[in-house]
Amino acid sequence: MIVRSLLSVLAAVGLAATLLGAGDATYPQAPPAPQTAQAAKPAKEPKTWPPDAESLKKRRLEAEALPLFSSLEPFDVTITADFKAVQRDRNVDSKKLYPGTLSIVTGGVAGPAIPIQLRTRGKRAPQ
Repeated sequence: MIVRSLLSVLAAVGLAATLLGAGDATYPQAPPAPQTAQAAKPAKEPKTWPPDAESLKKRRLEAEALPLFSSLEPFDVTITADFKAVQRDRNVDSKKLYPGTLSIVTGGVAGPAIPIQLRTRGKRAPQ
């Protein structure tokens, strides 16, 4: 059950990143390296949320134009990884990443492999 949920999330993230042109669709991204006080940059002004109605409409139209949302038909994806190694990682606090690939299947043929990283997640027992 956990593997199916993990695969669904990874497929959606990898596919969205590919269609949005994000390049390397790794998940999760490594946190930025800590900066020293000398190299610290001034804080950016936070973006206002929610944006105005016009920019929301523009973003919605751009998203709807992406191939992912052009049809309601389901599509097949192939995720390749060493799932035995992933499933052996039973530590609830584990942050270890496992390499894998995601391919979108079109016409029965897998497309180019997109590098991804898999990670287990656990459920703590009630204390």
